[in-house]
Amino acid sequence: MSRRIPILALLFLSALSPFLTAQNAVNDSIPGLDTRYIDPTADPCVDFAQYACGNFSKIHPIPNDRSGYGTGAILAEHNEVILHTMLENAAAGGDKRTANEQKIGDFYASCLDVDTINKKGLAPLQPELDRIAALTSKDQLPELLAHYQLINDAAWFNFGEQQDFKDARKQIAAVDQGGLGLPERDFYFRTGDAAEKTRTEYVQHVTNILKLLGEPDAKAASDAQKIMQLETALAKISMDITSQRDPKNIYHLMPVAQLSVLAPGIAWDRFFKAVGTPPVSEVNVTNPDFLKGMNALLASTDMETLKTYLRWQLIHATTGVVLPKAFDDEKFDFERHKLAGQPPTPLSAKPSARSSSRRNFPPPASRPRCKWCTTSKPQWIMKSIPSTGWGRRPKSKLKKNFTPWPIRSAIPTSGAITPGYPWFAETPSATTSAPSNSKTIANSIRSASPSIAASGA
Repeated sequence: MSRRIPILALLFLSALSPFLTAQNAVNDSIPGLDTRYIDPTADPCVDFAQYACGNFSKIHPIPNDRSGYGTGAILAEHNEVILHTMLENAAAGGDKRTANEQKIGDFYASCLDVDTINKKGLAPLQPELDRIAALTSKDQLPELLAHYQLINDAAWFNFGEQQDFKDARKQIAAVDQGGLGLPERDFYFRTGDAAEKTRTEYVQHVTNILKLLGEPDAKAASDAQKIMQLETALAKISMDITSQRDPKNIYHLMPVAQLSVLAPGIAWDRFFKAVGTPPVSEVNVTNPDFLKGMNALLASTDMETLKTYLRWQLIHATTGVVLPKAFDDEKFDFERHKLAGQPPTPLSAKPSARSSSRRNFPPPASRPRCKWCTTSKPQWIMKSIPSTGWGRRPKSKLKKNFTPWPIRSAIPTSGAITPGYPWFAETPSATTSAPSNSKTIANSIRSASPSIAASGA
């Protein structure tokens, strides 16, 4: 499955408008129809696919640093070159940089600073681990879960906003199922040798992460089994992805007070206050049965297992490239290699050069990390940049619409990825928008468009 540039990258481009001349770095355009892909030896009346694009795999074999490659990847790489050139210009410094360009350039430079990331280890993440260690009662969960929703850690459930399926003028609050470490529920229940192997590898992956967090080998193995049991129970009450594609299955608009009936184990008024939502009277509960089952699981799970699960989910939600090398290697080995099929290519390995767009990237030794730092999570940067309200809709055209409010930085490892850059401190910005959980929105989009779900978007 080829990587795609997030839509928010377009907004990221606008923040770097002085650098838009970097597009000149790519002089060759991507043709809408590349006749080189046509296989003239094939009969289009017999095999049109072979005729139309039979030569594509010959011209663009799947590179050794990917699990797939297609025309979308070509376009993405073309855009990456433009983004990369802009970032290099921003990171180069100079008195002419604006405040926003300085932030973006420093973010990019610090992302490449592997030595500092490894030197700091888990120190930047320690405050988050300390939050979990300080838990003494499940009554303290609302504030902690709210905080982790803001840093994209969807332990137990997802919370965010989505477009109202029945009134496109509105964006509404949404609570969605969550809490799984494997991609979706069926990974926990599929039969066959391949599925069993994946689950075994997953438990070993969790074990390895817990060991890296400092647990003794035996305890890490035991705790990993407990986490697997808990996630399997969550998967059992989760809706499968096929059912989620039908909008009516994931649309249950109800009064906010109904949340306390479905899951009384969570003080939802405290959760909403801690997460920073504006006053809302209704919420879409995409899967009411999940909340009921989750409430029972919360009640039956002992505190030690709950805290271990939260530690695991915190690391799972943190992108490996901003973690120390041992964590990054472990996450890549399972998530990209064993689960996604990508060859075991370390960050320092040389990817195959098959695209002319690669000519403007740095030497192969640093290219994979550079590509990640170029394309990933532009919204992290955007949340720190003052704006005039990107993504907002005029209030006059909305009913019960979310209005923008201050939130904390979306980067849980800001200290690791931006050492020495106080601009990325956890302070609210008066211009940031309402938090949106990407998984909630993705489910909404997927449910409305089976073709998108099938393509893996």
